[in-house]
Parts: sequence; structure tokens; C-alpha cells
Amino acid sequence: MAWVERRLSLIGAGWLTLVLSGCAAVTEDIPPVDPNSPTEATIVTALGDVAFAAEGKLRAGANKGAWAHYTHALRPLIIGDVNFANLEAVVTQKPLTSSETQGAGFQMHTTGLKHLVEDLGFNLLSTANDRSGNFGREGQLSTLAALSDYDDRVIHHGLGTTEALSQAKTGRVGEQEIAFAALGLSDNAPRPSSSGQPGQWSVVSPPDWEKTVQAMMRRGESFKVLSLHEGLEYEQMPEDHVINRFRRAQFRADLDLIIAHHSHVVRGLEMDVKGRVIAYGLGNGMLHGAVDISERGSTSDFGLMLRLYYRRSAMGPVLEALEAIPLTSVHRAPRPMTPSASKVRIRLLNVLSRETSNERALELKTHATTGFGLWCRSMLQTRQAIDLCS
Repeated sequence: MAWVERRLSLIGAGWLTLVLSGCAAVTEDIPPVDPNSPTEATIVTALGDVAFAAEGKLRAGANKGAWAHYTHALRPLIIGDVNFANLEAVVTQKPLTSSETQGAGFQMHTTGLKHLVEDLGFNLLSTANDRSGNFGREGQLSTLAALSDYDDRVIHHGLGTTEALSQAKTGRVGEQEIAFAALGLSDNAPRPSSSGQPGQWSVVSPPDWEKTVQAMMRRGESFKVLSLHEGLEYEQMPEDHVINRFRRAQFRADLDLIIAHHSHVVRGLEMDVKGRVIAYGLGNGMLHGAVDISERGSTSDFGLMLRLYYRRSAMGPVLEALEAIPLTSVHRAPRPMTPSASKVRIRLLNVLSRETSNERALELKTHATTGFGLWCRSMLQTRQAIDLCS
């Protein structure tokens, strides 16, 4: 790609590994730090598209443990109080009939959801994506029925009635209150019906977008997350209109974190002056049924996991540190890349971030041991961020 060719020489010179280029700007309304009283961080883990779905049919598991061999390397990385993923499949206990040939592979057995929630700890799920409609209303109802078993432990949004989608989903994880909403592409997804049947709104519909942003504006929870499933597949540069819409939503609704997916490749990271992050694309997290991207070259052969460390304050959450973890084998059994391979991907991620966001780019240095990407605030309060950044 031309943008890579223009910037590779800068990587070799080490110019793009200057981490704190945006750090000095992150000063607006930040509460003071008391170095004598370390506190506990609220940790958020985020993955992109996730589903156990492959081979053009429903793969049933005898129990939730049937899926563990796919996640043995991923499980130790999921350390969040809040753990996010986009659920890129309908959830069902019996095979469903799809109107689309390729959609047949994107149905996940209920034991797969059970493993994701009970064993891996995912508790913030988007159900708004272009796969939710592969099986019509039946698939949507089946997914919501499966998720209803976890109403006390999972915050999910994206499928629902008109009334449900008109409101952000709220909940509490530990001491942290959360407001969450999700929008996705939905060309083939049934919309909520006037009779009260659930459905999905569309991220490209201006009325749906506006109602979702307003729903987040109305919420008083201190931590706000918006999940967006859109963008051109396999394109690493988001379109200008997407960047502008994301930024306007962040400003209007005071969103702490915007997480985008659907492109199946990693896109850049951005931070505003308040320390609020936009991840323009995390790529695939663990998507059975997707193609193997491992031979596509270092610019697009990986998925990305984020771990964000927040300090709670009376003024809202303050991001103190962020880790970016490049993942390989994301079509089957994801695992961290080797330290040397991770460092290459983080440097390329910095290129993407600069090309996408200019002065707002969230640039990362690389951890000497793991090769993971790392951003740290200059003054730290939480124990976890202090340990990570020291």
C-alpha cells in the first residue's frame, strides 16, 4: 500500500516510536494525582469480531469446555473488569437456515456463548453487525434468548425492540457505572417491528445514528462506550466521513471509548485532549469462519486486543495507560505474536494512527519484553498502571 511505502523509512529511523507526541495535549480537566495513595484501576479489555462459527454449519459443543482449546492462549490476556467483544454470529442451540450461502457459517452454538461469558469473562457485547440478519428474525430472537440467561452479568446492545434500542444499556461492573450502545451494518437484518418484535438499527441510517447518539447523551453514567460495526472491509484507512461522524459523536455524547470493527484489518488509534480513545478498527479477535490472514503481510495479518487502565475520579474515568496486543491465528486459536513480530506491527499501527488522525494520533512505544504497544500518562495513580509503566 502506498501509505506504507511512504512511511517505512520513518519506522527504520525510529521516528514513529516517540510515544508521548500526544501525551502533552492530554491535560484538559484532569484531576490531580496523590502519589502516596495508589488506587485500583478499572481495566477494560477489548477485542473485535468474535464467534465460534465455521465450516458452513452449526458446530455443536457438548459443553462449554469443548471450545477451550481454541482460547487457551487468549484466556490469560483477558484481565479486564470490563471485557468487550463484537458477537459476530447469531447464537442458537439448533441449526438455522440462512438465506445467504456465506451466512451459514455464522451461527454459534449456545455452549460457545457460555464459554465466552463464563470462562473468558466477556461481559460487554455488541450484537449489532452484518451477520445478525443472516437468519432473519428467528436468528435475532434466538440470540436474545441465549443472552437472557446472562442478564445479571452481561451488558449487551444492538438487537432489541424500538424502545430498547432508543436507550443506552446500562449496568455496573464493580464500582464502575457503564452506559453502552451498539450500531452496525444491517442491510439484511430485520428492523424492530411496530408490533414489538426485536430487530437491528443501521449504522448508516441518519435517524438511527442520531437516536443512538442522543441516547448516549442522556446518560449520566461516568463511563460511556459506543460500539460501531462499519467501514470498508480490508481497507485500513477509514473514510473521512466515518472519522468525522465518530469524532462528533465523541464530542456530543462525551464518549470515553469508541470501538469499531467490521473491516477485518487493524486500523489506527486516536486520543483527544481529554484522553478519550477512538479505535477505528480492531480487526478480527477470534472469528471462526473467517479467512486465514496470516499470509497477507505484516500490515494486515493480525488482530488487535486493547487493554485500557482507568483511574476513577469525581470527574469521571481518567485513562492512565493503554496496551495494544497484536494477535495471530485470529481465524482459529488466537495467540500473541512473538515480541519481535509484535514490535513490527506496533510500529505499523503507529503509521496508521498518524495517517488517520494526524495530531490526534495515539502513538505507542513497544514494551521491551513482550513487544506489546504501550502508552502511559506521565502521572499515575493506579497500582496496575504504575506496575505496567515502571
